[in-house]
Amino acid sequence: MKLTLAAAVASVAAVMGLLIGIAPAEAALAVSVGSDIRAFDQGNSNQLWNIYSLPQTNANNAFGRPDISELVITDNQATPNVLFKSFCLEVNEFLDANHRYTVSSIQNSAVGGGTTSFGGPNPDPISNFTAALYQHWSVGDLGVIVVGFQYNNDNWAQAVQMAVWNAEQELASPTTPPANIPDLGPTVDAEIAQINLAITAFVGGAANAAADYAGTQVVAINIVDPANGNKNAQSFLGYNPSGITLPLPEPASMLIWTIGVVGIGGISRFRRQRQSVAA
Repeated sequence: MKLTLAAAVASVAAVMGLLIGIAPAEAALAVSVGSDIRAFDQGNSNQLWNIYSLPQTNANNAFGRPDISELVITDNQATPNVLFKSFCLEVNEFLDANHRYTVSSIQNSAVGGGTTSFGGPNPDPISNFTAALYQHWSVGDLGVIVVGFQYNNDNWAQAVQMAVWNAEQELASPTTPPANIPDLGPTVDAEIAQINLAITAFVGGAANAAADYAGTQVVAINIVDPANGNKNAQSFLGYNPSGITLPLPEPASMLIWTIGVVGIGGISRFRRQRQSVAA
């Protein structure tokens, strides 16, 4: 059958559309660069509260409770749909609840924050400790590593957030919360110590010594505030079970790359079939 150039171009366009629609690396994250999201703090009883990180002059949010807990990331719909849950990477960047933010980058480092007083750089690469902790929290088996750990428990959620901040060099000490947040109490302090011991032993064990969780399955999702000149707003953790290759290309770069690869294949096929018909 004779294949015209127009048919070849059409087949290239069709395949390109399929490839762009698949986007396996970003699909599993539920967000991609350019996504508009909102964030909430999950308090007791799975209730969405106003998020921790109000102005530092106010230790409590509008609901009258200090907030160090897991984040609930939603889409930007009027009635938000929950996408996934996460934890903050920065203590000195602040969010407003139910406010639109945009994903600016997805990489292996938090950008635009970092409390350099305690040694955290900018950009701040995710530690292997944090990546392993969040991965196993995400898949639901953290209780296998940290004995007694409970999901949907405010104390344990606070302990995980504090362990993340401590691993990322954001705190003065493992149990010292950020400014204007009251002491978390002996129960949470003990749970923080338990997480730190268990995860440190886990990532240092022979079976996991060569593993590099950060930047392959666990990434930093960096967001900006469009209503405030795209100022850096926060960085939080994301998990992709299939792993991703970093850095993620921008959408325009991915489009150009896909057109080039698929176009070359389509033109080569067109030339071979044209030569076959001529023979």
